[in-house]
Amino acid sequence: MNRGYSGYPSGSQLPTLQQILNGEPPANSKPVRVMKAPGKAYKYASGGYLVAQQMIEDVTGRPLTALAKEFIFNRLGMTSSTFESRLPEAYVPRVATAHRKTGEPVPGKWHIYPEQAAASLWTTPTDLARLLIETIKSLKNESNLVLSAEMTRLMMTPQISLGGVGFNVIIKDGLTRFGHPGWNDGFHCIMLGCPEVGQGLIWMTNGENGRRLGWEISRSVADIIGWTWW
Repeated sequence: MNRGYSGYPSGSQLPTLQQILNGEPPANSKPVRVMKAPGKAYKYASGGYLVAQQMIEDVTGRPLTALAKEFIFNRLGMTSSTFESRLPEAYVPRVATAHRKTGEPVPGKWHIYPEQAAASLWTTPTDLARLLIETIKSLKNESNLVLSAEMTRLMMTPQISLGGVGFNVIIKDGLTRFGHPGWNDGFHCIMLGCPEVGQGLIWMTNGENGRRLGWEISRSVADIIGWTWW
């Protein structure tokens, strides 16, 4: 399985989902293949989400972009989120330019990711906060706009090591920490939450060096507020 995807410069010919899964040109990634039997080991693999995307689109006959908008973004009021690989014009003026470690901007301002379920989500900290809040409420059966409490509990249950179903999940001292980092060329972000205390954190940066700043901010917030789950 592929751990992640490097994207395509602006103006590139983009591969189809089938070409990405098979590792066929113009895809710039290896084919998606099962390396271990399910349930035997944990290994981060973005390619698995593309398999899930293909299954969803095969069953429904609809693209992921439309399904996510109808069943997730619209229900949660995530008005600044989309899985469209080529960003709709209405979003373009609001998008930050990605930057390399040298401080130079990424040519074309950002890379394009046709690997939609794995890498092409465009969103904001505010929209991700809505998702985080709904996840915590759903787990407590206080709101079920997208998932039932039972499905959310499954998603938040560690499978092997820290792997949950969708989130990284760690349970320690009676507290659940869930979330996920994000990285695309020139961008870094994180989403973290603890349902038992109803707290969370989201930050986004538009630079390869932003991860260091983000974690420093995380530690500072945890220290100032006095988070018990950090």
